[in-house]
Amino acid sequence: MTAAAHACPGPADPDLQLAQDPRAGAGRLMVLAGNRPDLRGVIVDNPGCSPELRAWVSRMGGASAGSGRGGRPRAG
Repeated sequence: MTAAAHACPGPADPDLQLAQDPRAGAGRLMVLAGNRPDLRGVIVDNPGCSPELRAWVSRMGGASAGSGRGGRPRAG
């Protein structure tokens, strides 16, 4: 049986650490939101998250949105 690669982020998950890092740049958070829909809720709570990325996550259905539902956020 194969587990999903990103089903449950753990404390050592580097993507989770990036999603929580207020010093992460807007571009990195955009890429992360596109690749890790499970972390979108964490990303929008990050003070470094841009208003545009918050709006995109909201349109995608927030943290529960699945990948492939409308593409990735545009960088800028």
